[in-house]
Amino acid sequence: MTSLSPLIGAGYACAFIQVMSSPLMVKEFEVVSKDIVPFKGWWHNKLLRIFLVFLLTTVGYTAWVHGSAAIEFSTLSSTKHKQQEPLSLLSQ
Repeated sequence: MTSLSPLIGAGYACAFIQVMSSPLMVKEFEVVSKDIVPFKGWWHNKLLRIFLVFLLTTVGYTAWVHGSAAIEFSTLSSTKHKQQEPLSLLSQ
């Protein structure tokens, strides 16, 4: 669904599911300044985990979409050059 609408990113959808699956408590907001320093704290604190899920999903989805487009473009451009070579040799 997220690839159909650019307004709804994959990171937004996954972060929303993370919020619904594990609701936040006030304690998470109180200890966020302590938990933000170690990487382990990002996974144990539910608030920071939401940001982690959002960031990793967005980066992964972007790499997947743009990476596949770059691969497709490079294969199209390489086949385009191969098709043009015989034509340019004939015209000389």
